[in-house]
Amino acid sequence: FARAPRASAAMASAAPPLPLPLQMTLPEPLLSRSLIRRGLEDFDEFDPGSAVETPRSLAACTVEGIRPQDLTFVPPEAFQRAEVPPAVEQLRFEFFEAHRQGLLALAR
Repeated sequence: FARAPRASAAMASAAPPLPLPLQMTLPEPLLSRSLIRRGLEDFDEFDPGSAVETPRSLAACTVEGIRPQDLTFVPPEAFQRAEVPPAVEQLRFEFFEAHRQGLLALAR
């Protein structure tokens, strides 16, 4: 068998560099932000628009007897009524928020 000549280190370094593409950009994420599901650990618990959506988090809620919509933040403005004094509105908000935080701790 005849052996092919080996390229020496000097020959390898003398080779011209390969041309680079004009502009390389990283690909966009495969999933858009609207398709990303949020679980108990990573959803924004003070955003009224966020919800618990992952199967594991939904299963944890089911095991604990928690409705996932009860974990969604409700802003203080939602408790305002014309016939209710502001002190009572604040008391309702604080009660609901404390209850929600307890449910979050239980589900996590």
